[in-house]
Amino acid sequence: MKAESDTMPTHPFVIDKRGDLADITFFEGVKESEREDQTVYEYDSHTLTVPYRDDLEETVAEDYALWLLSAKQAENPLPPEPTDEERIAFLESAMLDLLML
Repeated sequence: MKAESDTMPTHPFVIDKRGDLADITFFEGVKESEREDQTVYEYDSHTLTVPYRDDLEETVAEDYALWLLSAKQAENPLPPEPTDEERIAFLESAMLDLLML
């Protein structure tokens, strides 16, 4: 998700503990710009909610790319599987295309 702030993120991610859970927010593609004589930072923000554990920050830092990918995938889940009717319609269309060659 696109985000902006007047404060530049100082770390590639932050962890906010909420009871037994933790929200890990990742910051990516930080760009500085000027608006009305004020510095603004624009970036992509991705959040992943996971069970909290004491070594979470170290675990994320050790495999940052995988955790970032997980956060992106959580925001954009895979589309639903096609129904049987949709599959049949696709196959029929493909067969007709082959017959017309």
